Amino acid sequence: MLIHPHTPSRALAVLSLVVAPLFAAGPAGAQTLCTEPIVPACVDFDLTYDNEGSIQRCEEDLKKFGDQLDEYVACLDRRVDELETLRGETRERFTCRSEGRENCP
Repeated sequence: MLIHPHTPSRALAVLSLVVAPLFAAGPAGAQTLCTEPIVPACVDFDLTYDNEGSIQRCEEDLKKFGDQLDEYVACLDRRVDELETLRGETRERFTCRSEGRENCP
C-alpha cells in the first residue's frame, strides 16, 4: 500500500518531530532550539555558473546563508549559557539536599 506524502498521519508525524522539542523543558525551563542552516545547493551545481543571473541568485543565497549562520552561532551561544545555568542550578540543588537542608531549589 502506498501512502501519499501529504496524508494526515505523515503530516502529524512530521509536526510532532518539529513541535515536540519546543515543549521539552528541563529544570531550567524552556530550552533554546537551534537549527543549523543548509548550505545553498547552487554552489555545487554546474548550471549555476552558466550565466550571470544564476550566479547573482546564488550570491544572494550565500548572503542569506551567512546571515543564518550568524543567527545559528548566536543561538548556540544562548544554548551554552542555558546549559551553564543548568549546571549551576543542579549543583546548588545537589549540595543543598546532600547537606540535609530543607526547601532546596
